[in-house]
Amino acid sequence: MVEKAHRSGGICMRRGIVLSLLLAPMSVAFVTASPASAAKGGLTVAGVPYTDPQGCVVVQAEAFVFVVNRTDGTAVVYAAPHCTGGVVETLPPSARPHLLSAGQSLFIA
Repeated sequence: MVEKAHRSGGICMRRGIVLSLLLAPMSVAFVTASPASAAKGGLTVAGVPYTDPQGCVVVQAEAFVFVVNRTDGTAVVYAAPHCTGGVVETLPPSARPHLLSAGQSLFIA
């Protein structure tokens, strides 16, 4: 009886260790995904300029819009408002206008 309790305790401990090892990389991903500060530079979305954009920028247009990313980061374009939904495309820093045909919000990473 004592041996049976010891065995089940060992199994629970091993499961806990395995679970911890599996979850550790995910927690690191969440910590490293948050931005340290605002992007430096300018962003223009549908003619509206943003200086050193911080957070999510909602696209205020229903059709095609031009985006100019003059920041030091990549603009990640999302399918839904408030930077939710799937990623539609990414726009690297550039002085050239980019015609955005899909996406309702973007975030500078």
